[in-house]
Amino acid sequence: MPIDIRTVMNLTTGSTAKKTSATVKMKGQSDPSAPSAETDSVSLTDTVSVLGRAQELLASVSVVNTDRVSMVADAITMGDYEIDSEQVAEKIIESEKNHPS
Repeated sequence: MPIDIRTVMNLTTGSTAKKTSATVKMKGQSDPSAPSAETDSVSLTDTVSVLGRAQELLASVSVVNTDRVSMVADAITMGDYEIDSEQVAEKIIESEKNHPS
């Protein structure tokens, strides 16, 4: 059964190790707080908060090197961009060796 940890924990970092617990309602159980053998418990440390914050920060970082893109675009526009076909072929072969299908 999937659990969305964002609803269990606040995704902020802290300097102390905090624990958060959640009780999951199992199929056929009317009240998740009622004691039953059909209840699962989950305990999460602040590691989840740190990982969540890291994920948020990584999502906000650009994966495109805009300076490099601009430099290549300018070279193409000026007619100065040269393609080394041997290097391209070597990279394709290397990629295929590393990721066989």
